[in-house]
Amino acid sequence: MDWIIHTIQEDDIKKFVLGLVLAIGFSSILLGTDGSLEKVLKDGYFVVGLDDTYPPVGFKDEDGEFVGLDIDLAKEAARRLGVEARFKSCEWDGIIFELRGKQIDMVWNGMVITPERERQISFSKPYYAVGQYIFSRKGEPYTKIAELDGKTVGVQLGSTGQVAVERNTIADDLKDLRKYANVVEVLLDLEAGRLDAAVMSIFVGGYYNLTKNTLALSTENFSEELLGVGFRHEDVSFREAIDKAIDEMKADGTFSQIEAKWLGDLIN
Repeated sequence: MDWIIHTIQEDDIKKFVLGLVLAIGFSSILLGTDGSLEKVLKDGYFVVGLDDTYPPVGFKDEDGEFVGLDIDLAKEAARRLGVEARFKSCEWDGIIFELRGKQIDMVWNGMVITPERERQISFSKPYYAVGQYIFSRKGEPYTKIAELDGKTVGVQLGSTGQVAVERNTIADDLKDLRKYANVVEVLLDLEAGRLDAAVMSIFVGGYYNLTKNTLALSTENFSEELLGVGFRHEDVSFREAIDKAIDEMKADGTFSQIEAKWLGDLIN
């Protein structure tokens, strides 16, 4: 009889433990074993780091409000998670350090996915494709990379535009490659004649030129690149939740509406 009671107790314990394991496993599926999504839901917000001089992706309007393509996408993703999207201005060449140092929760700012960056952070699934093009003044256009031989070219420091130029064979033939803190400074120096050309995302240069109409766009680009949202490697469940939100936006047409708002004249 003692043996039977002992066996029954052991079976009950095993069932209890199995039930507990299944319950923990189910909770992990919902909130993620890393706790990153759970923290965001508990806090009620996440913080997006960005270079706020990067129109039309993310910048400040005349009232000092954050606006742009990625701003609207981040706000919509937050709405779908039931939380608030907050934004923090960062220097682009140090933004990954801010992410890894937990000063921000993500980088949603037209960030190109590269092997070098993937060693430091993880990315959402690619949500957009973009190219690095040459911009020059209308009266002195450069349409091919080879035409930059002997010229002074501007890029944003830490950008994939800088990397694209430095890794191209034309780099050795440039008169000078000047690096700036942001793309606005690059474009202003280009218009002022202090640069012969600039290399940057077609988004940024193209959007700037919609109102200025002072620039020429090359027919040849340095690279075709994919954009992703940057996360800390360990924040898997949070990243997966943002992936899901982006997929839903694309499926229900919200992504296309936001795209048309900011890029309509560039993509039509």
